[in-house]
Amino acid sequence: MTEKKTVATKPAAEKQVVEKATYKVKEGDSIAKVATAHGLSVGQLKSLNGIEKLKTGAEIKIK
Repeated sequence: MTEKKTVATKPAAEKQVVEKATYKVKEGDSIAKVATAHGLSVGQLKSLNGIEKLKTGAEIKIK
């Protein structure tokens, strides 16, 4: 007689949703405006991106 066994399988790996941690600089943006909007200090935003000035169209890190 053949015995049937039930085998528990692990669920498929769930996809992690990762919040985009970048911001695309728009015309008229300033470092202070972008930093404040994302809860950062001006110094933190500059340090995170190694920048002194923003360039329109540039994608910068905000986290």
